[in-house]
Amino acid sequence: MAHQFHLLSLRTRAVDTWQKDRQRQKESAENLQNYRGDVVEENKLEALKEENRKKRIEAEEILHAFQLTEEEVPITKTSLFPQKPTTDYSEPVNRLTPKKGTVEIAPGVVSARASELETRQTPVKPFADQPVLRKTPHMFTEKDMEDETPCSNVPVEPDFVHLLPDRIEVQQALDEFVAQHAVHHRPLAVVTSGGTVADLELNSVRCLDNFSTGLRGAIAVEDFLKRGYAVVHLQRTGSAAPYARVLSQYLGLPAANQSLSVESLGKLFAIRGEDEDEDMVQSVLHGDPWLSEPADEVTSNGRKKQQQPDELSLHRGLIFSSHIQRMLRERSCALSEGRLLTINFRSVEDYLGKLELCATTLRDCNSLALFFLAAAVSDFYIPYEERSEHKLQSADGALVLRLSPVPKRMGSIRQEWAPNSFVVSFKLETDHALLRQKAECAVAKYGCHMVIGNILRTRHEKVSILKPPNFKHVTNNTHDWSFEEISRPASAQVDTLESAIIDSVVQAHFEYISWDFKMENGVSIARRSHELLQEKKRQAQRNAFWKRIKGIGLEVAGGILAVAISYSINVALQRRLYR
Repeated sequence: MAHQFHLLSLRTRAVDTWQKDRQRQKESAENLQNYRGDVVEENKLEALKEENRKKRIEAEEILHAFQLTEEEVPITKTSLFPQKPTTDYSEPVNRLTPKKGTVEIAPGVVSARASELETRQTPVKPFADQPVLRKTPHMFTEKDMEDETPCSNVPVEPDFVHLLPDRIEVQQALDEFVAQHAVHHRPLAVVTSGGTVADLELNSVRCLDNFSTGLRGAIAVEDFLKRGYAVVHLQRTGSAAPYARVLSQYLGLPAANQSLSVESLGKLFAIRGEDEDEDMVQSVLHGDPWLSEPADEVTSNGRKKQQQPDELSLHRGLIFSSHIQRMLRERSCALSEGRLLTINFRSVEDYLGKLELCATTLRDCNSLALFFLAAAVSDFYIPYEERSEHKLQSADGALVLRLSPVPKRMGSIRQEWAPNSFVVSFKLETDHALLRQKAECAVAKYGCHMVIGNILRTRHEKVSILKPPNFKHVTNNTHDWSFEEISRPASAQVDTLESAIIDSVVQAHFEYISWDFKMENGVSIARRSHELLQEKKRQAQRNAFWKRIKGIGLEVAGGILAVAISYSINVALQRRLYR
């Protein structure tokens, strides 16, 4: 027993020596950076590094004697996640929260050598790709020395990206889109719209949904494209679509994503007997030979073929609508320049996984990337492992659901995925007294640059925008932040309010870009990002080239195979014929 406790004390001292050695090496790296131009100081630091190296070798020998690997030494998350110097928001909450009465586990157990700590740029996710969570040496007991088992009761957030069935296709589309526009320093916006569903079964029949139509996000996409942005539209399947939603407004549908009604067909097609004005115009056009219809067809002898009264045609109000014609021209311009990429989602797992793909792809765009998070994300869901495989049967009686909170991934955009991006979030409340308080909590918790708050019953008439006075030094102290209210006139359409919101967002985004560029080392960071984007563009071009070569090769191989099969069949038939 005494021998085991002696080994435990030696092991603890070895870990302390290991950690002190890391601290010394970190200090030497900082000193080396501060006195890089001084040759004398560099010599002193080299001697200090040599001394630390010797001590490190001694510590490694002690660790090797007790079979203690480098992965078992805890490194705190804050040491691997350098925060942006101009931004000060609250530290992220540890993903692993120890239960009361249990031993506290370090927030991150990662493998990283001391030399990598000086140059590491990419944040490391805590507990990434580690199926077994090891205890740190100072947590070992006598029983643990004999039998070490994995920590099974520690909740780990699911990896939604690897659950996506179309992950590879979405990633390729994002890489090509970002490489096409970011290399020319065009600002890119990720706009999310629509609501997410929470499925109750694996083979989903029932789900929990919300009433979001995606109209605000669809209008935002149009406004960003109008202002020169390249837009990634993360859209709920079946929600309001950019440019197409104007047809719903013309037909008088109460919701932008609502299907056509019986009454709306009369506004879409010219049906005789439903519109007196249309019937009068058609009777005059078809009854007077001196009047011509622009849509009439021209026959071979040069005469115009008049349209018969029973033929189906679009309503004249739809054909000659100036608003629809203008939206069609804007749509054609955006698509011809390739500035719109639409990615569909349905469930909350799809949304979170594809949002992470979008954010990590736009990481090298730095301050040019903007996230306009207008989607209504579910707050509760049923994880995969807790769902029923088949349809829940009503014969079983009352249904009792146990819902788990959806992981909050908005903060990961600023902390891990795209730290230098500009983030705009939304906050919907029913009590106006809580609106500013909730918006300030979003800034402190997720590091948002702007929060657009709205009340449920007046969300289409007015909004309140929380933003800092300037973006030179953004902190989580929101006492001096303005809470400006924007409203639309009673006679104006909903597009007026949305356009005012986008104007405020774009102005703040460009101010953020200017201050980010003026920061220390801003030019070098922009140059390095430009080089990375250039390399990504070349890689995307190479992938597209080889993909085309592969397609051509498959077509040629298919043609050769078809010829070979035809020749073989022909030879076989001839042999059989001449027997």
